[in-house]
Amino acid sequence: MMALHSRHKIILVVAAFTTLRGVYSQEDDGLPQFLEQVPNITVTVGRDALLSCTVEKLKNFKVAWVQVDTQTILTIHKQVITRNPRISLLHDDHRSWHLQLKNVQESDRGWYMCQVNTDPMRSRQGFVDVVVPPDIIDKETSGDQTVREGQDVTLTCRAKGHPEPTIVWRREDNAEIVLENDNRVPSLRGIGGAGAGSSGSSKSQSQGSALQVEGDTLVLKKVNRLQMGSYLCIASNGIPPSISKRANLKVQFPPVAWVPQQLEGAYIGQELTIECHTEAYPKSINYWTNTKGDMIVADSRYTPIVAEQSYMVYMKLRIHSVQKDDFGHFRCIAKNSLGETDGSIKIYDRQIYCPPDPLLLLYYKAIIIWQIIGRPKTANINLYKTVNLQDQLETEIFINEWRSTRVNILCDFQALTLSLLTC
Repeated sequence: MMALHSRHKIILVVAAFTTLRGVYSQEDDGLPQFLEQVPNITVTVGRDALLSCTVEKLKNFKVAWVQVDTQTILTIHKQVITRNPRISLLHDDHRSWHLQLKNVQESDRGWYMCQVNTDPMRSRQGFVDVVVPPDIIDKETSGDQTVREGQDVTLTCRAKGHPEPTIVWRREDNAEIVLENDNRVPSLRGIGGAGAGSSGSSKSQSQGSALQVEGDTLVLKKVNRLQMGSYLCIASNGIPPSISKRANLKVQFPPVAWVPQQLEGAYIGQELTIECHTEAYPKSINYWTNTKGDMIVADSRYTPIVAEQSYMVYMKLRIHSVQKDDFGHFRCIAKNSLGETDGSIKIYDRQIYCPPDPLLLLYYKAIIIWQIIGRPKTANINLYKTVNLQDQLETEIFINEWRSTRVNILCDFQALTLSLLTC
């Protein structure tokens, strides 16, 4: 019915023009002339647009504006015909006729005709292109996802706008997007360097990566924990502003542990810190056990220290004063809903027995008597002059019977190796 009503309006305006054209139909020199083309314009949705039509020698002819695509008459002469409140007419000196579109909408996109009721009708057309900044369609775009390590992941992103938006994917931390991995998962040893862990595995190898990926679908094959993070879907079409949506990817895996130093030597009374690194998602429960297998809590003897970074946990245990019952195995333990793991650190007694005689440094040669595993030993050691101390390698020997005394001995390593001075 609306289209039919519009056609009737066009017929009426043509009829009205017909009654006025007879006088001038035979005098071509007196017919109205368009001074310029109706311009094509591009306008962003929500802004105003102005179409201009300039006609000379109009005399008693009438100018009308018509929206061609919908066959809708908008204005005739100085009168606005359409009921659209956003459309108005501006004119001056009987030559310039301006069609004003306020708060332009996408429905306003199309051809507009400025016509004069001559016989035959004369007209000019201009195109209004309404551009629309990109907008992401939430219902058709992926949100946060949680998957198990080794599974495939597909993220989708849909956007609308005019021109049609292009979509690219980036990681929020600007790291490369790894598209495919092999069947192995990364280990703490592979990530952190040389070491041993109770649950270590081979280092991951990626088969393809890029800083950004184009397209509305992002497929990640055999994901691992290194791909955990926020992925940005960015839609743009040259009309500012671009828009993005974040999708957080969580990769679940059981705990793994890595112990940088599995063997630690200490003497009674020494302060010692041992270290253990773990990874897990969901977040793990982490704690230490002593040589008896009891859980360690912070007290005057022990201070557990924990630092977290994403799915990684850096565990330290500070032993303020090593005691005899600390010699043995300490364990760092990590547990989550997918499993548990532990790392072991052995602390051993690192005592050396030596007579507390600082005057040994005054002699070129001396005989040192010390004990190893309870048996007395003797050895000839060549000592350097004290004047050259700053140029020589110093080895500190901690005395068992006199713990407050330290003796610095400079050794001729051609005659005696360092291993003779350490347990």
